[in-house]
Amino acid sequence: MNRMLKSKRVIVFGFEGKNNKTETRYFSHFKPKNNNYILKFISTGFTDPENMVNSIISKRKRFDYGSKDLTYIFVD
Repeated sequence: MNRMLKSKRVIVFGFEGKNNKTETRYFSHFKPKNNNYILKFISTGFTDPENMVNSIISKRKRFDYGSKDLTYIFVD
């Protein structure tokens, strides 16, 4: 019996600055119990939105980012 593995949707959260411990802890609570998706947390190292977006785009290339995956940045 051949079973195809279903790839999981990846949701990327980008945070401002280098130290994002609080944000990572907070959003880690949204991990599903049924593992329908994978959460990735990326520190952008920037505080302005334009550089944050550019940083997250280049950093998410480290993994297989598909058409159903999502990326968010958080600025406070």
